[in-house]
Amino acid sequence: MPRSLKNEQIRRSMCTRLKVLVEDHLKMSVKDVSILLGYANTTVLRRAWKGDVFPDTEKLASLAKIKNKDGSTPNIHWLITGRTRDDGFSVASRYTDWFFSSDCPVRESNG
Repeated sequence: MPRSLKNEQIRRSMCTRLKVLVEDHLKMSVKDVSILLGYANTTVLRRAWKGDVFPDTEKLASLAKIKNKDGSTPNIHWLITGRTRDDGFSVASRYTDWFFSSDCPVRESNG
């Protein structure tokens, strides 16, 4: 059975959110995040910034464990869907929409 075509618009939207998450909220360089995700270089994330590719599930699991300076971790649900848990599933617009707070009871423990 042939693979179904992937929706380019959805991928590009996820890639845009990934770039926003890394640059604006993790405040990390593409090089640092590439290292933390286990990439040999920055090529995959740079292609993601352009909307060409999106990290696989194993890399998303690793991304979910990266903490920002406040100790908060990325909201992978928002990254994939663009929906938030706090605002009735509309477009993310607040800092807390991108991250679960460090004391959020639904956040998976990283320890």
